[in-house]
Amino acid sequence: MIYQGSVGAGQLTLSNDGSGSLSIDDIDITTDDSSLSLVSQIPTSLAAGAEVKIALEWRAESLGLIQEVIEITSNHQGTENTKTQVTVVGRVVALPTDSGSASSLI
Repeated sequence: MIYQGSVGAGQLTLSNDGSGSLSIDDIDITTDDSSLSLVSQIPTSLAAGAEVKIALEWRAESLGLIQEVIEITSNHQGTENTKTQVTVVGRVVALPTDSGSASSLI
């Protein structure tokens, strides 16, 4: 849940359960007019058994459901340019009456 007019934070965890290194060629937000940003440095590879957390931020301007699609291009299962899509969902709600600002509720 994100308050309208604020910036919400989250994270995306990428993990490599395989036995070899995973090359990450690109991570892109494919939704038009996206309110989502990737704010962490994106690794170019992930060792076998490793994981990385990528910070996300949403700019919450409009009330309602936010649904963004992140597309990861890698060498998943040994195949170059494999595209995997992840959907990230959140909800933007109005500030409660007499609450002041979004920062006062955090």
